[in-house]
Amino acid sequence: MTMLRFLPLLSAFLLVAIPAAASAQSTPWRVVQASDGSLYLLKDGARSLILPALITDEDLSAIPELDPISGELPQPSAPTALLPPAQDPVTITGQREMNTDLFTLSGGNYVVTWTAKPIGTSNSCFHGASLKPLKAGNGFYGESVGSGQVSGANPVAGETHVYAVPSGQYFISATSGCQWSLTLKGMP
Repeated sequence: MTMLRFLPLLSAFLLVAIPAAASAQSTPWRVVQASDGSLYLLKDGARSLILPALITDEDLSAIPELDPISGELPQPSAPTALLPPAQDPVTITGQREMNTDLFTLSGGNYVVTWTAKPIGTSNSCFHGASLKPLKAGNGFYGESVGSGQVSGANPVAGETHVYAVPSGQYFISATSGCQWSLTLKGMP
């Protein structure tokens, strides 16, 4: 007897739940035309009035024509995240003051490690270096990638981070009296 009392409640639940579950599944988008000539996009159980943009015949003829679409539109695919391709670390070496050869960075954030040591019999030197773009712009005009005073025969090392580097060609501008090396490695 108790089961029979819940049967109408269960039936009402199924009448609501089954159509809701079916509509949750992706239904094809459709373009329909009303008797007054209005165009509508039907999607997910709702309609949107389509207000076409104007285009000249010349501009339209310059666009390649594909197969006609009859009512149902192809489902839009989910966007995929575009990650920049992984780049091998870039190592640059030099001595004293110089502008290095050009190298390419794929863009993004970088961790920069550097070392500097005195040249020959000298027991001290100063090292400073900057990452410079070949063409300034995009809001990136260069950034320091390490500096320090070196005293004694042992190399001095350091690490810094450079953020939001646009892809492009770069060089290192060194103001140094040392033998130096630095490596730029992309950060995830």
